This record gives sequence, structure tokens and C-alpha cells, in this order.
Amino acid sequence: MENIEILKNSKSPNSWEIIVGDQATALLKRQNKLSVDEKETLISESIDLLSNCCNPTGGDCNNTGLAIGYVQSGKTLSFTTVTALAKDNGFKIVIVLAGIGNNLLNQTTFRLKGDLLADSVNSGKYKIHENPDRETDDHKAISRSLRLSDKPLIVITVLKHYQRVNKLMNVLESNEVKKYLGQGAVLIIDDEADQASLNTLARKNSKAADWEDEKYSSTYNSILDLRSVIPNHTYLQYTATPQGPLLISLIDLLSPDFHKILTPGKSYKGGKHFFIDNPYLIKHIPRAEAYHHKDNNLASPPESLIEALRYFFIGCAIQIRLKKKAQTLSMMIHADNPNDANRKFKFWIESIVERWSDVFELPTGDPNKQQVIEQFLKDYKSSRIASDENIDANDIITNIREILLDTNIELVIKDKNEIQWSKSSSHILIGANKLNRGFTVEGLMVTYMPRYSKGKSNADTIQQRCRFFGYKDAYIDTCRVYLPSDSIDEYINYVHHEESLREGLKTKSLTEFKRMMVLDDSMNPTRNNILSENLVRTKLMGWRQFNSLYKSDSNKVLFENLLASHSVEAKHTQNHFNYTSNTKDRSHLYFEVSMMDALNIVSDYSVTTVADIMRKQATIQYLSFWKKDKAKKCFIVYMGTQNSLGRKRTLIESNGTYRINNIWSGPSSLGGEDYPGDKGICFQNALTIQVHLVNIKKGNHAFQDKCVYTLGIHYPLDMAIKFVGINS
Repeated sequence: MENIEILKNSKSPNSWEIIVGDQATALLKRQNKLSVDEKETLISESIDLLSNCCNPTGGDCNNTGLAIGYVQSGKTLSFTTVTALAKDNGFKIVIVLAGIGNNLLNQTTFRLKGDLLADSVNSGKYKIHENPDRETDDHKAISRSLRLSDKPLIVITVLKHYQRVNKLMNVLESNEVKKYLGQGAVLIIDDEADQASLNTLARKNSKAADWEDEKYSSTYNSILDLRSVIPNHTYLQYTATPQGPLLISLIDLLSPDFHKILTPGKSYKGGKHFFIDNPYLIKHIPRAEAYHHKDNNLASPPESLIEALRYFFIGCAIQIRLKKKAQTLSMMIHADNPNDANRKFKFWIESIVERWSDVFELPTGDPNKQQVIEQFLKDYKSSRIASDENIDANDIITNIREILLDTNIELVIKDKNEIQWSKSSSHILIGANKLNRGFTVEGLMVTYMPRYSKGKSNADTIQQRCRFFGYKDAYIDTCRVYLPSDSIDEYINYVHHEESLREGLKTKSLTEFKRMMVLDDSMNPTRNNILSENLVRTKLMGWRQFNSLYKSDSNKVLFENLLASHSVEAKHTQNHFNYTSNTKDRSHLYFEVSMMDALNIVSDYSVTTVADIMRKQATIQYLSFWKKDKAKKCFIVYMGTQNSLGRKRTLIESNGTYRINNIWSGPSSLGGEDYPGDKGICFQNALTIQVHLVNIKKGNHAFQDKCVYTLGIHYPLDMAIKFVGINS
């Protein structure tokens, strides 16, 4: 293959050395449409991404990454290259969450098979499974593949739907797979990661008192469950609209730890090219012609639609028949959401194309034919299309007839649509949401999108409708996009926002960037339901308890070593809080640690339930913020240190999950005692972390008589008020 210089990846503290082996090398060699420079960029960025993922030899690890591309810019090829590198570097499984519709799932599976298997040459290197299910014994096939001495990479594509993700989790949880996967590295790639994956109940949850009270949307919850059963994995998000993943709470389990800005190829034409540099490519749809099924239910095809069709056929005649710059070109009609509206547009377009086809069969000199031809010529002359001087306008008209007869008109409103691109030279696709994100329209040249927003648009939603972006350098002079004026203004504003966002992320880490976005007042950054209001402030104020019932051995080592290392300086709480008690359960020790030490203690504390993980992540962010303030203190209090068997506590059960009912004892004044209660053992202007050794009372559960270390933390009021999630 060509000599490709692999640029040194930008190292992060967790990065590791990547091997560019035979699979990545062969994949690059097969990319005939890419220049050497583009291949260098592709492999360099893929190395950078994978080096920040969990090391396949690293054991128990998980993290989250974010790869940010442009709409229609080649994100699929990026994660395909990362997948090939994963094969070269010892990963066992790559899982691709491949969209919310079967059309997107099938499209992604087809591309991965084509790029990785290379006409079955690599059938021994990869084993590709779509929507695996234990009911069809897919777990047995995957288990057999894991045992092969050739060590093929298992690539799993799955629909982004909670039922399918749960079926995949059951496959990975089967004894046959668990036995041979072990601590093997898994890479989870979430394509269009801002869609469906994020918790749509986040805003509602921000008002809940604590994490046990939170609810999770079904797909989000299934992804968390999937991640929980894979010991060593990275969750790598791909999107062109990162507003959602960047703006969700830092403590959200899908919030990214690292990111990479992807570079599009040289022939890519995106928002800046269309809306800023070459505004003549954008055509205005008058408001009276902007179809809306309620507000403007047109009875006949608007003139702007008819003009757009003429432009399309002129462009096809030039680029396909005369210049031979393309074999297939397409037009997309993105009219309105209801299917009846799209069927109406299909009827109009079929009628127009049929009428024009018949008119072109009329004899020369026929007034109807002459009128149609003159309108085509008028549009061509005013189009600013940069044609070669040797192309005659009459030749364009002659070839329009051929294009009209070879046009496929298709309604795209169901998942089952599989466009047969090679059967016609031109395609006109009519649809709404099915033509949104992820759907690739081959050779898209003309877009007619009369949709407009009655209120504020979501920036990421309007951007994902831009199927007209892409690799169009060869025929960009005949591309046209028809939009209402309000939509044009929205896209201009979005382009400025997008470029500002990308420039900031190119030079800053996610921590440095602080996820603050410059966004025009005319639009919202993303849908509100995935964003919480004040994030973690109310849940990190006052007393909060952890409920860790698992990982008892590692937590025991952590807290016994911690107490031993501070045994000399540890003091009795009775002296500081001025109370008397003769019971073992009320004899406590305390000592001071730095906020940095507290951060390390909480980071090393092992938890497993979603609520505890969220609570731990929030506390880590909290401590990361306050560690810079040398005046802030943290005290560790060991509760009931004279009771080596642990203090008795009961469990409560909710939806099959157990948690400790209440770790705190109340105040007591019996027998001459004046005990203030466990919650009285805290320092008002400092963080207090209580370490509780809990002995679970007998009950109808698997934890009876078990001793576990759990935490009770008091977050002071003044520190809670100043700390507000991502804007700290």
C-alpha cells in the first residue's frame, strides 16, 4: 500500500500503545476513494480514539468516549477503522448500537460486512452477528468463536431498542459466553449516540430527592445494564450533534470522559460551504408554499417544488449523461411528518414527472412541449451552474428526457425500504423522520424541505435533517437546497454555533471546555428531557447514604488500611461533640484528610447499583471541584469502632433490588446518655464522611448476616449551594 505516515496520537493519562496490524492496514488499502493524506488522518484519529479506550490487557476497566464528526462526513468509516484496530490489538468483541430503525441496522451491518469481510477474504478474522438472541442459540455460536485459536473479532450489530439490547445482555450473561469472554476487552460503539441512548427522564429526575427515587428511560436503562455485565469495556459514542452527550450531567453514566474531533475528507461539503461560503446553493421557499398538514395544507403542488424538480433533472442531465461525474443522483423531499402528507407529495411528483415524460414525446414544435422546454432553459440559464463551454443547452434538454424515463420515485416511511440504487440513474425519495439521522441518500443533489418550526428548534434535531451535506465536490455546482426563510436563518445560526463548538473542543479537554456552548437565542441546544435542571445540587446537600452490598472484600481492605494508616491521629468523637455513651455502637473515631485524599477514598470505594454509581460519580465531581480550595476540610468518622461485628441493620426491597433501610441510629438520653444521634456526628462547615460497618439482619434474602462497609456523607449547605454540576 501507499506510504502512510501515522501521526503521533495525543496521549491521555490512560492511553496505551496501539499496534497498526494487518487488518487496519488492509482496510486502509481498500479505501480507493481516499487520498494518502485522508488515509493518514483516518488512521491517526482512529489510533487516538482507541488508545484512550480500556487497554485489552488491563482487566477491570470501563470508560466513555465521544467521537464528533459532521453530518454525512464518514463516521461509519471511522468506527469501522477503529474496529479493525481493535482486532489488531486483542479486543474480543465489538458491539455496535446501530440506530433505532431496522433500515439503519441493516445499512450498518451491510457496510461492516463489506468493509471488514472484504468479499469473504476475512471470514476467519471476523464473526458478524446481527441482533443475537439466546432463543436462536446465538450465544453458543459466539462461545464457539471465542474458543477458536485464530481469535476472530466478534462484531455484534444490534438495534438500539431496549428489548434487543436486553437480549444481547442475556447472550453475554450466558455461562457459555461468560466463561470464555472473562476479562476480555469489549468495545461498545453507539452510532448516533445522542438519539435514544440518553435518559429522557433526566429533567424529571433532577427534582427527585435522591438517586433511589430516579427513573430511567427503557433504552438508557438497558444500555446501563449491558455495561454492568461487561467488566472491561469502553463505551464509544459517535455523533455529529454532540450537544446532548456534552450537556447531560457530568455524573451521568453516559457522560464522556474523553473526546475526539473527526476531520472530514477534502471533498466534504457541510454547513459552512452551503450556508456561509456559497449561499446561492440555498433556495427560498415562500412561506405561503411551506406545506404544513394543519396550518397550510396545500391542495396543489407549489411552484417552488416544481422548480426544484426542474433543477434536479437539469443537474442529472449534466452530471450523469453529459459530464459523467456520477452514475446515480438523488432528490430528497422532506415534507411533513404525517404519512398522508408524504403520500400527497408522492402523488404530485409522479403526476408531474409523468406529464413531463409525455410532453417530451410530443413532436417538435408542439406548443405544450415548447412551453415546458422553455421553462427548463430559463431555469438553466438563471441557475449559476458552472457548465463546460462545450455543453450545449439543447443537449441538456435531450438528456432530460432520458433522465425522466429512468427515474425511481419512492416513499420512505417504513423501515423495510431498501433503495435499489443501481436500478435507476435518478431517485426521488419522499419521507420525513425516516430520512433523518443516519439514513444515507446516495448522490443526494437536490433537497426540498418545506418544514419549519413554530417555536424554538432543537439545534441537534434540525442539523440531523441535513442529509444534503456530504462528499459532493464532483457535482456541487448542481446541488440545491430549498428551505423556508426561517429554516435558512436557523441553519446559518447553527453553522456558527457548530464551528465555535468544534474549535473549542479541538484545543481543550472536556474538563477545560466545561461544556459551555455559544448558541443563538433562536434555538435550544437539544431536547430538554435529557437535561436536568440544577443537576446534582439538591442531591449533594445534607445527609446521603450509600447502600453498597457487594464488593465487600475490596471495601474491607480499603477501609481497614485507611484506619490503620491514621490510627495515631484518630480521636474519639465524644470529646469533640461533648456527649457520653458507654455502648460499642456509639464509640466513634475521627480524623481529618485533604479533599484530594477524600477524592481518592471515594474513587476507590466499590459500588454496583445504578443509584450508588450515580451518587459516587456526583461525589467525585464534587470533590474534584472543592479540592482546589485549601480552606475546605474533610473529616472521616469511623462509626462504632468497638463493635467489630458491625452494627445491625435491615434491608428493604424495591423492584427486586435490596438496599439498607437506614444506616443511622437516632439520639438517646436513656441511662444518663446524651447521644446526639449518628447524624449529629458531623462538622458543619466541612465535608463529613462516615464509615459504617453494617451487619445485615436475618431475612429472606442472600445478604443475611453479611458484614459490609458503607458510607454516610454529610454535604454542608454552603458548599452545596456553590456547586452546580457542569457549570462549576
